[in-house]
Amino acid sequence: MKTLVAFYQNFVWPLNLLNVTCCIVFTYVPTLTGIVYTFWMKVIAMAMIGIYFEIFHSRQFLFFYNLGFSKRALYTGVVVFDLAIWASLSSILILATR
Repeated sequence: MKTLVAFYQNFVWPLNLLNVTCCIVFTYVPTLTGIVYTFWMKVIAMAMIGIYFEIFHSRQFLFFYNLGFSKRALYTGVVVFDLAIWASLSSILILATR
């Protein structure tokens, strides 16, 4: 788990900025359409951030390979963890606006 958190630290600022942006967009469109729109906005932006990291920071993967983690395991951990953060923020926002 500590290794996945260490890998997530590479993404923490852009993904948290994206989480806040999705919550702001959701406040302007508080319907099911808004949830679907922010979800797909998040998925596409996460893919773009992953591609950027893959291109410009690919040497950093060597550290995680030596610890026995594959790219798939690292990216899956980041996506699941970040979607959990986004879902919790969105549910708090939904409950707060009722």
